[in-house]
Order: sequence, then C-alpha cells, then structure tokens
Amino acid sequence: LSHPNAELRESAVEQMSRLGLDTSHIVDRIVTELGSSVTDKEWYSCTGLVDSLISIRERSGSDATSDTTLAMTIVNTLLDHPDSAVGKAAVRVLGELGIQSEQVVYGLLGKLEQGAQEVLVDIFSVLQKMGVPTAEILQQMNARTRIPSDDPNMEWLAVASALGQVKVLTAEDKASVLEALDPVLNQAEASVSSAGAMAMARLGAAERV
Repeated sequence: LSHPNAELRESAVEQMSRLGLDTSHIVDRIVTELGSSVTDKEWYSCTGLVDSLISIRERSGSDATSDTTLAMTIVNTLLDHPDSAVGKAAVRVLGELGIQSEQVVYGLLGKLEQGAQEVLVDIFSVLQKMGVPTAEILQQMNARTRIPSDDPNMEWLAVASALGQVKVLTAEDKASVLEALDPVLNQAEASVSSAGAMAMARLGAAERV
C-alpha cells in the first residue's frame, strides 16, 4: 500500500474489496504508520499510503470519527514533512475529508505563513472550500513576507506566484487578491514587481498594473 507504483497499490486495494475484507484494521494501521516517525520515511512511501487510504475510503466508506482522527494525524505529521510532495498530498486529503475543525483550519493557515511555496495554491483552495474568508487567507499568506528571512525576495516571489494561480470565486475575492498584490508591485526588486505584474495579468487585471 506504500509502494511507489500506483497500479500496484490500486490492485491491492481492489483485491481487498473483491474479497470483502474488513479494511477497518488496515485503515487504523495506515493511520498509525502515518503518525509515527513520518519525517523519516521517503516521500513516495508517505504519498503512497495516503493515496491507498483514500482509495480504501472510496470503496469501503468511512465514518466521521475515523475521518476526524485521520485529519488530525495529517495535520500533526504530514503537513510538517520536509518534502513538498508529501505536503501537497496532505493538503489534498484534508480537502477531500472536509473536516473543518479549528485544529485543521489553523494548521492549514499556519502553513500559508511558513509552508513550502509549492503548497500555497493548494491550501488556498482547500481553505476556500472550507468557507474561510478570502481576506483571512490572504492576510495569513502575506504574513510570510514579514518573517525574517535570509532571502526576503523569495517570500515575495512565492506570494506573487501563488496569487497569480489561485482560483477567485467572486468579484469580491478577485478584488481582495488584487489588493494583496499591490504591495508586490511596489517592491524595489525588479523580479518581484514583475512577478506581481504577471500575476495581475493572469487574473485579467493588466490595466491595474
């Protein structure tokens, strides 16, 4: 179930389903595995376990208690994994589980401020799905530019890149994103202001630049 080959993982889950096996203890084992020394595991092992778990849920169903336990395990372990591929998988699962507890929401908001650049757009989308106000999401994402860093420009670039890719659901959301991009345009570093301009253009607001 943690093998890097997706077809092999799917075949294993399919065979369990075909044989009518009780998968609850397997789910518990996977959750336990994800919650123990996960940062020492290879990224493909972690993402394989996550994908297998989702596949088992789709075939066998789930309940609120087990989903909540899984969500908390992911927040406490996988979100902090040093490999961004694992982080993206963790965010995807949290979106599919839809557990909107304070711990889950705060965990995701915290990763907007300190997480890898590669997960910012994914987190933005999941938090939107959970009903977190866009203004709050943007405020947390912009906070990463105020944290002391060896290369502050990289944080500004991360924000600009992410905001150029987010999905805006309403005119109000778009206005909030464009407002958040205004400080990026005012940065002295040309690469940063250019990234901000390109992000605005992708959002259909080239005239604002």
